[in-house]
Amino acid sequence: MTSYRESAAHISFTALEFHRDGHFAPAAYEYRGSPSRGWEILRDGEHDLQLGPGFTAVETRHCGVCSTDLARAALPFPLPQVTGHEVLCRREDELLAVDINASHKARAHGAAACPWCSAGLETHCPRRLTLGIDRLPGGFAPWILAPVAALHPVPADVPCEAAVFAEPFAAALRAVEVTPPRAGERVAVLGPRRLGLLVLAALATHRRRHGLDFSITALHRHPWLAEHCLRMGADTALPVGEAETAYDVVFDTTGSPAGLREALRRARRAVHLKSTHGRRAEGMAHLTELVIDEISLHPFSANAPLDPALLARMAPPCHAGVAPSVPQALRRRLQDRIPHCRQEDMDTGAATMPAAAEKGPGGFDLALVGSLAEADRVIRPRPGAPARVRARGAILVAADGARRNALAQALARGVEIHSSRCGRIPQALDSLAAQPALAQAMAEHLVTHRYPARALARAFATAARGEGVIKVVVDTAKGME
Repeated sequence: MTSYRESAAHISFTALEFHRDGHFAPAAYEYRGSPSRGWEILRDGEHDLQLGPGFTAVETRHCGVCSTDLARAALPFPLPQVTGHEVLCRREDELLAVDINASHKARAHGAAACPWCSAGLETHCPRRLTLGIDRLPGGFAPWILAPVAALHPVPADVPCEAAVFAEPFAAALRAVEVTPPRAGERVAVLGPRRLGLLVLAALATHRRRHGLDFSITALHRHPWLAEHCLRMGADTALPVGEAETAYDVVFDTTGSPAGLREALRRARRAVHLKSTHGRRAEGMAHLTELVIDEISLHPFSANAPLDPALLARMAPPCHAGVAPSVPQALRRRLQDRIPHCRQEDMDTGAATMPAAAEKGPGGFDLALVGSLAEADRVIRPRPGAPARVRARGAILVAADGARRNALAQALARGVEIHSSRCGRIPQALDSLAAQPALAQAMAEHLVTHRYPARALARAFATAARGEGVIKVVVDTAKGME
């Protein structure tokens, strides 16, 4: 491997790639270029990817295995790939955590001209690459090309074993921001293992910071997790079969269709869908894309009021797409509820986006549809097409009376479905620095297994196991040695 120079570099290494059938195979990589000129990535001696300016080469040290890594074969991104996005890097004597979205803003190049990045939607920038997920080689290699503004110094008093959670803890904090519990509510986290334990910590952080009095319950299937749940901030940890029937808010971190069904059955106000698994669930093919785009689903009827938080998000100008199946009475009701919202007929099978979407982020601010099948087509009108609603937009679903599955039944009860993706790593690092007891608990109790990069297949097999496994960390500094 050639040593790195900031002005120009030619870096060579071998890393294990993840393939669609789940196996790993080595590939030889070369990075040629510089932050100012851009980079060429070669794979096994052939051109693989050309990157523009704004990336810098950094050596990786550690990378966590998460549920997205385990579900990678089902996600709608090209394979094979060097995966891994929970990355810690070392530059000289500085330990760095890495944002995963290589947007214009993260690259510090072209953000002012990008409607998404300039609007604060850089994690949805259509020109972004995603470290270890979408094309950009990830952190299970000894080197990555990281966006220059996506590297965040780890505070000196945050242990390395806690800092490796910076990216997923940021995502957990983001989930709580999107679905904040209200005073007096009962909140449950379903599936408290890799991500779920961090959502518990994020809920406890939010409660402490805002002085709220909601309760936090962890719903687990493995008794050995109960003690870890309490360490991360849960008030109670219960086996799923012994838990109370209903909670006001349920955060589903199981990453499984069965877990989502359980969350929908128990929720009274909202389900926050946090994990992506790429599979069809509750009659919908595109719930993973719903999470990627951070779209929410809301019940809509002639009588029930809209949630004030949703109304606040729909500030003028508001543009609504309405499916042909929606009756005029519901169209009028939407106009009564959001008088400033301009309605437009929307063909849920159309291959083109409305004119508003061509000029910038998204499409419609919200869509009003008559069924979950139409909601699915709004999320992805056709393979590879963007959603008909903008990133962080909303879909109102009119009850069709069928209630064929748990999702339709939950919407009929008035339950909202929220989603979120990435958070802000500096916020996560600051939270860990401000809560040394939490950081120490993460370091001591959540990293249960470590493997060298050459044993990546074993690391994945261990992470997919149940008993005794929380976070598997791959030490990447020596590469395939």
